[in-house]
Amino acid sequence: MRPTIRSGESIVVAAVAESEVVAGDILLYRRAARLLAHRVVCVTSDGGRRRFELRGDAKRASDAPVVFDAVIGRVVGVVRNGRLVPLRGRGARIARALGVLASRPRTHAAAVGAVVHAAARRLSHRVFGDSVYHPIPAAIDRRDPLPARPAEER
Repeated sequence: MRPTIRSGESIVVAAVAESEVVAGDILLYRRAARLLAHRVVCVTSDGGRRRFELRGDAKRASDAPVVFDAVIGRVVGVVRNGRLVPLRGRGARIARALGVLASRPRTHAAAVGAVVHAAARRLSHRVFGDSVYHPIPAAIDRRDPLPARPAEER
């Protein structure tokens, strides 16, 4: 699960109901004689039973689907350098997104640029009006046009 959970770190596991498991959660589960902590990629239902597709953060392929009977609990934190680092909540999601972007800069550079550009454009439009934010032409995101403003607001 590197970089989220590093070798030798302790994890904090909490009980979880089957209905509460969602994509993005990290589950501790039993596979044969091993205990594994992997992230939920997909949740499917098969005849009323939920199956979880799990994958380690550093792996490219998912494990075989896991039924809830094999799940021990949800990993909610990791003890790193004597401090508890939460793995759930808004801060954890932001930290994970930044970690993914930092680990693959070439792959995600264009996506980050488009997201930052769209956010800056929306903010500028809301705060200052139509004609304040002028990015370089190559960065214009044509998939997200701003609505035309009525003449009385200009």
